[in-house]
Amino acid sequence: GSLSGTELARIQQASATAQRQAASLKPRAPLMGDVWHQGIVTETHRLRLAQLQMTSAAPLQGDFAQLIRQASKHGAEGLLMTVQAGGAVHAQALKIDGRNGNLKTIGSAFSPGTGRKLRSVRIAPGSVAAVPIQALRLYGNNAVFTSLPPGTLGQAGAPVRIGLDAPGQFSAPAGVPGTIPSITLPPAVKERAVLQRYSEAFKDYQKLWREPNELAQIGIQPVDFALAQAVQQTRARIDPALTVPARLASMLSLGEQTVGWARSGGLSNSYIAERFDLAFADLLRYIVPPRFDRVMAFPQLPFPLSKKLETLAPETFLPGVGALPDDFIIAVQTNPRFVEALMLGANHEMGRELLWQGFPTDQRGTPFQHFWQRLDGSTDISWIHTWRATQPLGEQTGSKPMLVLLIRGQLLARFPTLSIYAYPKLAEQTRPGGSVPPKPPGTPDPAEMDPKQMEMPVLKGHLGKDITYIGFDINPDQDPAFLDPKLDLRYMENFYFVLEEQMTEPRFGFDEPDNKGQAGAGWLSVDWNEVGVVGGQHFGSANLRQALPLTPNRPGDWIEPPHAATVANALLQRPFRGYYAGAALKMPKP
Repeated sequence: GSLSGTELARIQQASATAQRQAASLKPRAPLMGDVWHQGIVTETHRLRLAQLQMTSAAPLQGDFAQLIRQASKHGAEGLLMTVQAGGAVHAQALKIDGRNGNLKTIGSAFSPGTGRKLRSVRIAPGSVAAVPIQALRLYGNNAVFTSLPPGTLGQAGAPVRIGLDAPGQFSAPAGVPGTIPSITLPPAVKERAVLQRYSEAFKDYQKLWREPNELAQIGIQPVDFALAQAVQQTRARIDPALTVPARLASMLSLGEQTVGWARSGGLSNSYIAERFDLAFADLLRYIVPPRFDRVMAFPQLPFPLSKKLETLAPETFLPGVGALPDDFIIAVQTNPRFVEALMLGANHEMGRELLWQGFPTDQRGTPFQHFWQRLDGSTDISWIHTWRATQPLGEQTGSKPMLVLLIRGQLLARFPTLSIYAYPKLAEQTRPGGSVPPKPPGTPDPAEMDPKQMEMPVLKGHLGKDITYIGFDINPDQDPAFLDPKLDLRYMENFYFVLEEQMTEPRFGFDEPDNKGQAGAGWLSVDWNEVGVVGGQHFGSANLRQALPLTPNRPGDWIEPPHAATVANALLQRPFRGYYAGAALKMPKP
């Protein structure tokens, strides 16, 4: 809208007249009123009424505090405020039936009357909503009236079914036709303990009006503040060269006497001295030099930092990880130089944090020693304060490259208990544990795999959703042509890498149909077509007798019908074991 200059001048003149009248009037002390009988209207009521005003098209009319107090009769657990035509607000007391959760109206409905009087109409009790009993037991009746959205109980027709959206947040179905602006709120506070506290606080508030002369006598006097002296004292009290040793000294006790820290820079106690010429004093027990080494304690954190690096920077952890094809296996090697550099930086920053937090250490600790997710519990770096300055990164004591199998695909997702290990390879062997040349079928093989020679993984981890890496304590890049026979021959070309199903987790079933006929005489060569079972049908002993041709392993002249053991023997699928020669897994050289 807009105002003319005449209207603005009239408003300014009325404001000036009101200010002159207010200056001539004597302030009147506030009165507590009939709070003891009618209760207190709180901030919660004001906020709920503000929500009601936001949903009403017309400005609200009426003495809201009087409406709330009048409707808050004995037995009322909540109030329902509704807006009628023209903005008049009506108040009605509510109560919740604890047996079935129904919200019922009680007493009379109050609406604005003439002047400050209210008009009341006695109404018949009736149910306006239903609340779940379990929700009332969890959050109480008061939560219903303080959390229901505006307009929930202002509809016409059947009672509203109130639900629970979030802990302590009750709600009703949205979009109900025939709603009018309404809000629920708790009744006026009438607890004796609350009214007593309110009365005491109100007395202190009245003093501000009854004793104006005392307040008028308060004045401000300038004071000459000794700024230089205060600065000097403040710096002395926060100087870490004094506060930290004093704090540590306060933790000590010698001869049942406390230990202090002298400003000269030493411990003070009847049993402590800094000079040897006092060594024969009666009470002297200790000689402590002015400068002594600090505590060499530090926390040891076993968390492997590779787990953080896998999430924060996968391309840094494994360059080119996004270009790896699916269903892929390859041998890679660890980078000791990168591992030592990262661990050195992490321990340096942890030392700075310990120093900032006042941890009593000499800053030579190595809190982080684990980079990989180790299976053998060993560490990846030695104590950093023992590193040799003449050795470059990646060549410190105990640091060496390891062989890592990188597997991408769904294999380990489908078979999470798959065993992965390495086994030594003999000359010209085509599989681990086999003689050269292979023994005929049925002949015992003396070169069968020996469990004692298996090389188990020392680390394992996951990258992304389908990449798994398994590390072995095997040198990945030694060339056998340059090896001295007296040296350790633990390089990858001397090993097979085996992926093996668990022997204790058998699978049952036949082969998938290949339409090429039988490949052998045993049960392992039977497919589902040969037993007359198609997709979606069940398998029974009668199907087992259909497998042809008849062999000793699958007798055709059944003396007795096949039983459960016969069926299990026929369906048993032997565990699978895959072999990968180390030389075949190496990354080709450019």
